[in-house]
Amino acid sequence: MNYTTPNIIQSKNILNILDENYPLYSSNAKIYLNTIANNNKVFLVKNKKEKYILRESNRSKSREHLNLEVKFLTYLHEKKFQLTPYIIPNSNDNLITVHHKKYYILENFLPGTVKKSVNNLTDFNEKKLTNLFSALAKFSKAAQNFTNPIAKNNQTVSYYAKNGSKLLSALIKKIKNKAINNLLKKNDAFIINFAKETTRQLRAIKYDSLQKQIVHFDLHPGNVNYVGDKLSGIFDFDWVRFDNRLADLACTLGQSCYHYHGKNRAMYDKTKIALGLKAYRKAYGKSEYNLHKENQIIKTALRGYMFFQLLWIIEWHTKNPGNKKGYEYIKFSLDVLKLNDFKGLLN
Repeated sequence: MNYTTPNIIQSKNILNILDENYPLYSSNAKIYLNTIANNNKVFLVKNKKEKYILRESNRSKSREHLNLEVKFLTYLHEKKFQLTPYIIPNSNDNLITVHHKKYYILENFLPGTVKKSVNNLTDFNEKKLTNLFSALAKFSKAAQNFTNPIAKNNQTVSYYAKNGSKLLSALIKKIKNKAINNLLKKNDAFIINFAKETTRQLRAIKYDSLQKQIVHFDLHPGNVNYVGDKLSGIFDFDWVRFDNRLADLACTLGQSCYHYHGKNRAMYDKTKIALGLKAYRKAYGKSEYNLHKENQIIKTALRGYMFFQLLWIIEWHTKNPGNKKGYEYIKFSLDVLKLNDFKGLLN
């Protein structure tokens, strides 16, 4: 399990929040802290034989985006989509609880456990892989009719490529680690040219004019639960936004089909990509695009998404400069862009 006992202060604070806002779930509750969550603190609440998840977000998180997450998860629950959590109202019948400048959301517990992560895909077997892509297809189908005003700062994969030079320059200025700074400056021309070529390809297929729907934008092996080889839950909706549905497919291909270690490190496995695509297409059914057009969109969106991933991992390092894995993660993300022939990945 990915949970540990929190310190006494944390435990008392969470129990107080439960007492004040979720009294039905606080009696004899035991609290555990998730050890792998990145963007939020995630607590497991054990109440008798039942389990719940309490998510904590800082007030720096956009309330508009949090409302979008809540509205979307409520929509999926109403549609009886069972692979995502539903949100439990507090005693005032609100889905979001504000306590000491932080937001809290109580969710049902999704069965199973996380089996792998983006940094460890060893033995991520064929059944787990195909079930991941089948679940993504079902998720996309369930989400396609969700409506909400699109925020002005809604950022699709094309946003990051179009603004690549500016975004990269701003991040490099924040980096104090000499080795990472030198790595990025050494590869600065390649990264900017990659972004420019990605922008050219996105414009060629008129990406910004393609149909948009809400997407997860971070569906990878570390954000799903399994019971055995069966996918039992999808979580972490911090990055939901509106983009083309194939951006989600590109995201999942991009983060579940490469080699993280060994002689083929940072290279994509075409066999896994083919398996993932086959499972997705079988579960999704008839596409709105012909096969050639769909493949064009996927390949180009994959370039855009993995460029976004490089920017994100650099930003993550600026917020976690003491983490010794920073150089490894950034170098790997950069090598994914440098070593792969994105045009030929779906051949």
